Amino acid sequence: MLPWVYGFTRQTGNVIVLSLFYSVVAVIFGSFGVVTIRAFRDL
Repeated sequence: MLPWVYGFTRQTGNVIVLSLFYSVVAVIFGSFGVVTIRAFRDL
């Protein structure tokens, strides 16, 4: 199911799951970025 695994195919289900996964990862890293900026601004 992962793009680097042998035999990966771009089926609709795989694309949807990977899109959701990468969206959650982007939100988490974005939140950490905002928290870091606010922490440095409060110092």
